[in-house]
Amino acid sequence: MRFRPRVVYSRGAGCAELAEILAGDQALKASGDLAEDCRNHRADLHVARKLTGFDLVSTAVPTNFEPDSVESVVATVAGGPHSVLAAEIAAILGERLAVPAKIISIHRTGDDLEAAKNAIAVTSEAVPQLETSVVEIDKIRRIGEVLEGESLLVFGAPGGSFLTRQIFGAGARLRSGSPGGKVLVRRAPPRVFQHMDSPVFVGALREASDALALHPEDVLAVADDSRLVGVVRRSDLASAPPGTTVESVMGEPIAASVDDAIDDLFENGSWVGENPLPVIDDQGNLVGSLVLDGMSSRSDRAS
Repeated sequence: MRFRPRVVYSRGAGCAELAEILAGDQALKASGDLAEDCRNHRADLHVARKLTGFDLVSTAVPTNFEPDSVESVVATVAGGPHSVLAAEIAAILGERLAVPAKIISIHRTGDDLEAAKNAIAVTSEAVPQLETSVVEIDKIRRIGEVLEGESLLVFGAPGGSFLTRQIFGAGARLRSGSPGGKVLVRRAPPRVFQHMDSPVFVGALREASDALALHPEDVLAVADDSRLVGVVRRSDLASAPPGTTVESVMGEPIAASVDDAIDDLFENGSWVGENPLPVIDDQGNLVGSLVLDGMSSRSDRAS
């Protein structure tokens, strides 16, 4: 996530306050179409009053959020898919609120200590600026012993960890252990609209020789009246007879959708290499381009 994430927020207790701390005056209040707001704002994060099925971008949900009383921020991680996001949010909040921030992995006495250590290792590699510790406790009420003053807890969405079971169990037993409030986060995969650039294309009726002179790309989008109609290779433009139009030598259109997860594009989109992959909206309009070369896939990051 960027140092200052782009944030869209919905109505709810603490939502505007959290959004403005994370994104400053760039935070955008959601209108009637949340998805469109996220696309237009190229949002990284939606701050909401509760978790829903909306997963176009990552989500943060504040509970009992009182920023003026927060004395420290603690990201609790368990190695799940949301741990890095929790640490990133904690780091930003710590800096914005001018309070200490750290990462802890809590495990119950008798549980696998190595799993807790591994969760810390993976998270701290992504967010190295925060202090880390592994904490063993036998009862959830002892959580207060490892927190400093009015601590704000930041943690991932419910899963199978000991901590999240206690947070969402009967009576919300962690409530008294986090006097500074809680922020629940859920990671969504990076989307095309968050990273795309302006469209790179050639007009369908332009002559092939002109396209060669104007564009250095080996693979290029072809557009007609703002719609993607094909792609053309530089080698086909170079071999075209004089006077040939681009549409005469173009191939079928290949593109990413604005909402596609970037990880899903590598298998079918890597053929463009360092050339811009066309990006279209749900109407088939050419709205952007994305260079995959140099970006890492999920499998690369896991290796």
